[in-house]
Amino acid sequence: MVGSEVRPQLTDLQKSYLVGRELKRSLGGVACHTYLEFDGADVDGARLRRAWKRLTARHAMTRARVDKDGDLRIGSDAGNNTFWLIDAREHDDENVRGLLDDCRKNFSHRIMDLSRGQGCGLVLVLLPAGRSRMCFDVDLVLCDVNGFQELLGELARIYEDPDCALPPLIWGGAPSVRDFNVVEVDSLVPSFAFGKNAAGLSGCRYRSLDERFDEASRERLQALFEGAGSDLFCGMLACLAKTAASGNRDGFVANIPWFAPAPDGEDPVRDLTELVWLSVERTAERDAVALAREICAGFLEQRASARPTRYACSDSLVPLVYSFNQNGTFIGDTFRAAFGDLTYMISQTPNVCLDAQFFLLNDGLLTSWVFPQEMEGAGEIEAWFERFSKLVHELLARPAAGAGAGAAAAVCEGRESGEERR
Repeated sequence: MVGSEVRPQLTDLQKSYLVGRELKRSLGGVACHTYLEFDGADVDGARLRRAWKRLTARHAMTRARVDKDGDLRIGSDAGNNTFWLIDAREHDDENVRGLLDDCRKNFSHRIMDLSRGQGCGLVLVLLPAGRSRMCFDVDLVLCDVNGFQELLGELARIYEDPDCALPPLIWGGAPSVRDFNVVEVDSLVPSFAFGKNAAGLSGCRYRSLDERFDEASRERLQALFEGAGSDLFCGMLACLAKTAASGNRDGFVANIPWFAPAPDGEDPVRDLTELVWLSVERTAERDAVALAREICAGFLEQRASARPTRYACSDSLVPLVYSFNQNGTFIGDTFRAAFGDLTYMISQTPNVCLDAQFFLLNDGLLTSWVFPQEMEGAGEIEAWFERFSKLVHELLARPAAGAGAGAAAAVCEGRESGEERR
């Protein structure tokens, strides 16, 4: 639902995604897009279709039509081709594999026609023996990570209880525009051992390096960092920073999208991202726990600043994005019970060399580092990921400190998922 006084508009970040779609260089030519697969059983296709229809009728941006110039209109219904039901229950194993491979190939990197209202999509494939695969994808011109996290949670709730009462929503105002201390540089890429050819690339395919930590490991890491006055959000960034430093590279600049929660009563399916640029220096010799505390202080300082720092790079490239769904569980229990577990995920972001993503799960923590296949330095990223993983496991072997979140309470506000909040 759209409020009577405030109409949806794109943020500057959303507009930058539209520009990135059209670029023929600097890792453009892709949408800011996320694709997820869930493997489950006994999903009712007709019931899911009705739940999807109710969901898209409820959230304005799922019906948005956006042209290349950023003009936005809200349609009365979701655009054509946003839901597909494929019945493969009688197919043999070879045909099933081919079908699922084709689905991933065609949907995982697609550039949807936003002008026709195709900003998100849902595919349900019914498989032999009662199994199913559900594929969800979304263009982040529609909403940020919080937004599609809320969509998935609400989809599960409507599917489980088609007559459930949902609170009315209004469209809130746009995030406030801030004044920035703009630092102009030719490029931030030289601080890293990858991306040397990124300025000349566009339309890439993407791959990821993934590792899951179980619930006990996540809780142990939380206790370790919170006991030292930081939190998991800054702790994982500290581990990433410490393992990145080698040779004469003393540190780097990270672009951190902070996903602010929507105020109560407002539609959360929109972009409320606050970008924070954080310079992390002299990391190689630092203890990760102590470094996390300093990162926490620097992050809070940037967020509170009247004129936070923003980098403007001549090559339009962002070498490192660090993202963390600090506002709750990525995939909730209700969703998993209805549709199964997350089994595959990939994303693309224009102009970004490496997107180091971290997701809080009900049963642990998922890290997924995403980068273009065609970009030079894949081996360096793989080695960095291995160093990062080794450090995290070394920290897990340390004794946990006592509780004492300190400054961390101001960093990671609100941990409930969309379905748990309600």
